[in-house]
Order: sequence, then structure tokens, then C-alpha cells
Amino acid sequence: MKNNFETNNMKNIAKVEKVNNMVKNMDNNIKITQNTKITNKIEDISYEGEPDKNQLMEIITEASELDEFDEFIDSDIDYEDASDMASDSETYSDNGSPKSNSSKNKDLEDCVDIDLEYRKEIRSKMLLSPEEEVELGKKVQLKKIAESQLNSELISYMSPEEIDQLKEIVKLGIEARNTLVESNYRLSYKLACKYSPIYHMDRLDLAQAGNLGLITAADKYNPEMGFRFSTYATWWIKQSMTRERDKTSSSIKLPVHKNELFRKINTYKSQVFTETGKYPSEYQIFYFLNKDKIDKYISAYTRANDKKPSEYTVVNHFSKIYSKFLSLLQCKTDVCSLDTYIDEDESTSLMDMVSDDNALIPEKEYMKKALKEDLNKVMDNLPERQAMVLKMHYGLGFSDSAVAPREMTLEEIGKKINVSRERVRQIKEQAFVNIRKNPWMKEILEPYFKG
Repeated sequence: MKNNFETNNMKNIAKVEKVNNMVKNMDNNIKITQNTKITNKIEDISYEGEPDKNQLMEIITEASELDEFDEFIDSDIDYEDASDMASDSETYSDNGSPKSNSSKNKDLEDCVDIDLEYRKEIRSKMLLSPEEEVELGKKVQLKKIAESQLNSELISYMSPEEIDQLKEIVKLGIEARNTLVESNYRLSYKLACKYSPIYHMDRLDLAQAGNLGLITAADKYNPEMGFRFSTYATWWIKQSMTRERDKTSSSIKLPVHKNELFRKINTYKSQVFTETGKYPSEYQIFYFLNKDKIDKYISAYTRANDKKPSEYTVVNHFSKIYSKFLSLLQCKTDVCSLDTYIDEDESTSLMDMVSDDNALIPEKEYMKKALKEDLNKVMDNLPERQAMVLKMHYGLGFSDSAVAPREMTLEEIGKKINVSRERVRQIKEQAFVNIRKNPWMKEILEPYFKG
């Protein structure tokens, strides 16, 4: 009995490893090469806005590199064996307790089961012929026209039959769009497999982001452009994947145009490092981003002064742009958790070492409270006018408000109590004389002056 359990368990392990190896080899089947040149080429492309014909022609060329993927995704996979593995993976010993290696096998199965099920689902969707794509694309275009008419003022002049007819066109257009999307899930998954090792993201997460791009492409597809839907949809799938990568790659969410700018900067850094072996300086990056403006300024400066301007002169001339550029670079600084441990025994976190400048220090708070009470005692024993002048001049309101009273000038105090500025100064000096002559007041305030 024990030998039978061990034999079944070994078979399950072999099945899981076989399927897992097929998924791991997916990148080889579609010929992905992770090197600097390919990464730079992809990073340099901006999938924003509507694609033009030249960009769609480049997509057609790129698609020819992935033809082998369809053979992989349509290859025969024993899905029944894969589902059997989930139920048979945990085997038991003779005394009824589970074997220790079953949990490891279960984790291995979970990694591939979701991927297998998704591939099984998209494999069941039928591919469309060019003629079917054109027909469905026209229905989607008619849907957009019908929706615009239903949302316009013309609807008040339409008969119920005409309105029902427009609603039927919208319904057929929605069905056509869904068919276009579902029939091209393979395309989204194909591109997710290509870019997941480059973007360092899970392929299924990328595929789902690509499906959102598919929906956008189906709404915008115009068959009269002369391109297959898959060619047109590739642009929007890549745009959606790129934005998903930008969202998850940083803890700080940035606008799309700033992410595009950072993509240009990273591409330029990689190019310079490949050519020179070191990364460009801030000025070099600034010059790269504003090359046309800076070249015009350098040319005009050289004609006027018979010499080229220094980097400092250029930065000083474009000071506003340069300050915005530096602020932009700070947006991409790495974020570190305050709970990160900084020692080997994990007893001290970064939060324990960071000081809070706004935190209340008990000693200072106590001294501040004691000084306030002592000053109140001194002011109560001075003549009323002298105490009022000192309080207004030094902002000693002693209120519980969070906003401290404003310090007033001698001239402002004079206007408030209807005396001259000189008279206010004399009252202030007389108050100081009274404090110095009074032993009790001097004894109270002297420790604060020594501190």
C-alpha cells in the first residue's frame, strides 16, 4: 500500500514539473532576448494617442516575430491531467497523516493552474477571418453613430419605431465589439508573455491590462483603414500595458506625460552608459530634453560674445525650466518603508532612528510653561501701562490660542494708546528698570537668562 502511494505521488510530481516547464519555456518559444538593446528599443516607443499608418506598419513587422506563439498556445495540453493533480497532489501515509512533501507540490501546482485555465479559456475562443472582422467593425461604427443620435436633440423628432431601430443597432454593435475582444484574447496574452520579463510583471496581470486596451481598440477600430484588427489592437494593448507598468512600478502615482518623460530619460541614460560606460550628468539630461531651445540660445550667445556659454550660463538663462526639471527628477526617488530593519538581528527599524522635528520635547515644554507662569506673576506686579506695553511689544498675550500674538512696533503701540513713539520707549525702559530694582522679580527671571 505504501509503495502505491509513493508511486502515485511521484507521478503527480512529474506531471506538475512537466506543465511548469512548458510555461517556463514559453519565453523561449516566442524568442524573447533580455538584453539592453531590446529593452532600449521598447522603452523608446511611446504608445500614446492614435497610431498612424507608419506605426501600424511597424506593428505588422513585429507580429511576424511571434508567429510561433500560436503553435504553442494551440498545442495539445493534457488539462485533465492538470486538474487531476489538484485532487491527487496530497497523498497520505498508512496511518492517515499527510505526507510532508505534499505542500510543496501544491504550491507548484497553484503557480501553473491559473495560467493553464486561462490558456484553456482563450483557446476556446474562435479566431475571426478578415471578412468577419470587417463586418463586425462596421457594426461597431454604426453603434457609435446610433448612440450619438440617441443622445442628441434629434430623438425628440423620431418615431418610436426609429428609436427601437437605433437601439437594436446599438445592441448589435455591443455584441460585435464583445466578439472582437473575446476573439483576440490570444493577442493580449501573446504580448503579455513577451513583455512580462522586460517589465518584471506577472504575465496574467499584463494580459488583463491588455484586455482593457482590446476594448478601447474595438471601440475605435475602423475597417476602412485597411489593417487587420489585430494590427490596430496591438497599439492599444501596448499602451494599456505600459500604463499598468507605470502604475505599479512606483509608490508615487505620476501623470501619463511625466511617465513618458521618465521613459525618455531612462532610454537616454542607458544609451550613454552603453557608449561611455558612465551615466550622464543632470546637465546632459537637461540638454537632451531641451536640445532645440538650448542650441538656439548657444548659437545666439556665441554670435554676440564670440565664445560659447558655460553650463552655468545656460542653466542660469533657463533657470525656471531647470528648476522644474530638478523637481521632476525628485519625483522618481526610491521610497523606503519606515518599518525597514537596519540591523542584522532586526531589533531596530528605520522609524526608531528618524527624528520628528515637530515632536514635543518634555523638558522644553515644561520650561515654556514655567516661564509663562513666572512672566504672568511679574506683569501682575508692574504698573498697568508698563505691563501692557511689554506684552504688546514682545507678543506676550499668554492666550491658549495656537496662534501666537503679533509683536508690535513702538509706533503701532503709540497709536493704540494715543501717545508718541518716544513716550512708548520711555515706558518700556521704565518697566525694565522696575524689574531690575525689584529683588523678587529679578530672582524669578534670572534662572531663565542664565539658561
